[in-house]
Amino acid sequence: MLSSVQNYFYIGLVDLGVILVSAIIKVSIRLRSERRIKRMAEHRALCRLLRDGTWREMSTAELVEGDIIEVVVGESVPVDAVLVTGDVVVDEKHGFWSYLTISLPTHSPSRPIRKFSVKPLTPTDEPSSHLAKTHTLFAGTAVSQTMPAPDSADGRVRALVLRTGTRTERGALVTRILFPSPVAFVFDEQLRVAFLMLAAEAVVM
Repeated sequence: MLSSVQNYFYIGLVDLGVILVSAIIKVSIRLRSERRIKRMAEHRALCRLLRDGTWREMSTAELVEGDIIEVVVGESVPVDAVLVTGDVVVDEKHGFWSYLTISLPTHSPSRPIRKFSVKPLTPTDEPSSHLAKTHTLFAGTAVSQTMPAPDSADGRVRALVLRTGTRTERGALVTRILFPSPVAFVFDEQLRVAFLMLAAEAVVM
């Protein structure tokens, strides 16, 4: 009898060790995936931003919501931002997917889209998602052309930073790809009842 109890004790220790090792591996994989998401969502480069009334060149990793950045031809937008002065033409297809390291077919056409600077709303205007998209630059899109405002003193096209890092649309997409929502089946709830019935039967027997 004592030998049987000892055997169950050792089996329990082995099971506990397996559970702990599995948990450690799972946490390690999760942390590596989160770091990968951050690297994919954050495009680190130099950009020009207006801070404390002075234009300066800084790393895109230091951008925060509310910063004013200059939109430059040939560069990619590092954050989600809204145009405040000037208009731009961007390529939301190739620029976006290139940062996800996904290869597109060579014959795949580009998607040049013109973005307009946001204008003050009048009492008759109604904000909508469509209007927001016409003023918003999404992280990862390539800037093909810039058109400064006619009354611009320095000829710069400016944008206001809305979201950075994994909070951008690109970051949210990468997160959904690497961590998809769990799929729930109709039998999941019934499995719990079945397990409870089996456990009750084991106790009775």
